[in-house]
Amino acid sequence: MKGLFVSLSLLLFCLLSNAQTTQEEYAYVVEGYKNQIEHGLNGKEGYVLKDLGNYGLKYPGFGINIVFKGLIATENDSLKAIMVIHQKLDADNILLESQYYCIPHPESDQSIWDKSLTAINKKDNLN
Repeated sequence: MKGLFVSLSLLLFCLLSNAQTTQEEYAYVVEGYKNQIEHGLNGKEGYVLKDLGNYGLKYPGFGINIVFKGLIATENDSLKAIMVIHQKLDADNILLESQYYCIPHPESDQSIWDKSLTAINKKDNLN
């Protein structure tokens, strides 16, 4: 229930704000943040990431963790995109791999939505 409330709240917030996701923001969400974490770099200037929730599932021998973060433009405090991190864990909760996805702002250009939906629907990403 909490997850549904968070999702609906974010959707409403996105619909009420005029904060389209740009190509640069999309690239940061799906590639730049991972590079930042791996190399200990500073965050993207003009933005903050806000934790929106962390949901885990445990199965025999492995686990899945889904992390949601909001990419917020500090200039006008607007939600630009939602980062979804899909993490695969082993039986001891050791991170095996992470995949990064972007849920763009609803008013974003169709090309950004196409990229996002293609990445999410790729068969290789759902293993």
